[in-house]
Amino acid sequence: MKLFIPFQKNINSVLVPLLLVLFFFQISSNAFGIISKEKKPCYLNSSDLNRNLINSEAEKTTFEVHRFWLNLSKENTVVGQTLLGYVTGATLGVDSNFDSPYFNDSPVALVSIIENNEYIIQARGVPFLNTDVVQLGFKTSISGNYTITLSNFDGLFLGNQAIFLKDKVTGILHNLKNSAYTFTSGIGVFYQRFEIHYLGDTTTYENGVWDFGFPTENMNAIIKSDFNIQPTSFFSSKSLTVSSGVFTVKSGATLSVEKSIKNNSGVHSFIIENDGIVLQNSSELNQGMFTVIRDSNPLYRYDYTLWSSPVIGQNLRDFSPSTLFNRFYSYNTIEGSNGDYQQELTTTADVINKVFESGKGYLIRMPNNWNENILDEAVAYNGTFKGVLQNGSLNVPLSLANSKLNLVGNPYPSPISINAFFNANPNLEHILYFWRKTNGTPGSGYITYTSLGTNTGVSIANIQTGQGFFVKSNTATSLNFNNYMRVFSDESPFFKSSINVVLPQIHRFWLKLSKDSEEVGSALIGYTENATDLVDNGIDAIYFNDNPLALTSLIENNEYIIQGKGLPFLNTDTVKLGFKTPIGGEFKIELSNFEGLFQANQDIFLKDNVTNIVHDLKSTAYNFSSTEGVFKERFEIQYQNTLDLKHASFLANSIIISIENEHIKIISGIDLINQIEVIDLMGREIYKLKNIDSSFLILENFNATKQVLLLKIKTKKNGTVTKKIIF
Repeated sequence: MKLFIPFQKNINSVLVPLLLVLFFFQISSNAFGIISKEKKPCYLNSSDLNRNLINSEAEKTTFEVHRFWLNLSKENTVVGQTLLGYVTGATLGVDSNFDSPYFNDSPVALVSIIENNEYIIQARGVPFLNTDVVQLGFKTSISGNYTITLSNFDGLFLGNQAIFLKDKVTGILHNLKNSAYTFTSGIGVFYQRFEIHYLGDTTTYENGVWDFGFPTENMNAIIKSDFNIQPTSFFSSKSLTVSSGVFTVKSGATLSVEKSIKNNSGVHSFIIENDGIVLQNSSELNQGMFTVIRDSNPLYRYDYTLWSSPVIGQNLRDFSPSTLFNRFYSYNTIEGSNGDYQQELTTTADVINKVFESGKGYLIRMPNNWNENILDEAVAYNGTFKGVLQNGSLNVPLSLANSKLNLVGNPYPSPISINAFFNANPNLEHILYFWRKTNGTPGSGYITYTSLGTNTGVSIANIQTGQGFFVKSNTATSLNFNNYMRVFSDESPFFKSSINVVLPQIHRFWLKLSKDSEEVGSALIGYTENATDLVDNGIDAIYFNDNPLALTSLIENNEYIIQGKGLPFLNTDTVKLGFKTPIGGEFKIELSNFEGLFQANQDIFLKDNVTNIVHDLKSTAYNFSSTEGVFKERFEIQYQNTLDLKHASFLANSIIISIENEHIKIISGIDLINQIEVIDLMGREIYKLKNIDSSFLILENFNATKQVLLLKIKTKKNGTVTKKIIF
């Protein structure tokens, strides 16, 4: 009901509130006399109230009113009444102009509650919000059955706006517009049992309209027409049922459901696109058939992907029917005959009946009709899983045989947090191995993850939908998955390729090994808290040893692809490197990235014990020749040039520096100059020149005020010397 009341500012302070209350409260026929039966908005002007008291030229204010009346009955007799409404000027607190306390003249009553006090009339402000909740009080001195009825309503409640009574004892949310609500009660005062709601617990989508509004996390959602959750959008509901139409979680969208998801509309009627995410909290079983699409990285015919199914019941061969039947593998360190991989489809029965086991990983080659020529464009495989969405806790058996490595996989239609995964599985080594490369390329096929980072520099926080991966057990014979691991993530398809992630108290650098300009290996070395010079679970990662060409670091003479060392960092530390190759030739070691203190002036040197060269990796890559073999003594990382220490005096005497006409002349008598840095006494680099390759150098047009400078001169073979000059 909308009421328009013009009034003068100087009107009697008692009369105006009285008029408003009389106007707001519509009297019931049972208790006091006349009741209006008209269910339509009412518009009153000043003359309807009092023509003599209010000047027609006065300032005007508009009042908006929306009301409903509740009756409490026992044995078909009304024993209580209350009025709730929304009016201009009201608040959620006590409003003396609108709210009326209960007279408390009867021990049986239905009231509303404001600040824990009983009110027979309660006004709340406008605009009306359907998320509002009103607390009701009920008290009785007689036990038995009672009925709450919606006796009248006006304003916006004349439309489609529902009025629900929530019984917190029974858990029922009842639409009073449809029927009265009957309940049983003992003797007592009950302020917490009942509430008025305006959003139901179920809303249905049909022909572009939600009958009770867009669902919230406390509402059940029913779909009867095509509906899409758009990219970057978030859809939340208590439960979700698709009765008809097609429900689609678009790429980049998130569906969050507290309880179960039911698809009664067919296998092609519930689709989760690539990078679409489904989250669930409870462990209730889902029902019906679902389609989950997951794209691989762009690949060629002979390339593989580690897959895991997010649904229950997906046939293994049907997932990639054009892949040769003998190119489906699991991992078995006991019986595996192909590098510990075991062929899955060996009989006709296997082809027909074998399905993805939940939480298990599979190595599957691309379809045999895929691009073969690497000169052609690589193409991603659109993996399609069909079955019941996996939900709830899951235990996957683990083997402790031989290497203790197990190929497992994310069982959910959502990413899972690596940290949460390890928290739920404390008896695992906190190391993960992910498939990363195309077939036939040299080097390891795996990205290795620990808390220090990855060997390639790729930043990984989550394990993606459909992704298989390796874990290594210490003592655990089973692996635990649960819904608490499931998270929202925008990583796609399997990795987020950024290496510029700086973690607190971590100082790291990545080494890259190349042959013939092609990367064939990588390793990570870092300094972090809780690390030692020995093997540290969750920090150090042993080399998977899947390729005979590799660059590693050594701990107790064993090959590691990731090595962490403790803090504080000391520049006297050294790290032994392992290098092995099945073929001779030319190779290159270089820095691919560095972080923390290594971003500052801290040097990183590679010492070649065969050539006796100490090479500055921050300046250039190091090129070397090697025969086939395993070499654990040839290379090491240093942080100060040991040749500088040995030959400093010799070099200092062989390098002559002179200053003429504001030019700096440098002559090296025994070696070629490779690089020069000019540093002031504050440690600031004011000049640098690389790749000089000369024994004679003049620094011209050198812009510096008269001051003491340090010249750091690097030679090709004999190291570095620092000279002090006054310029």
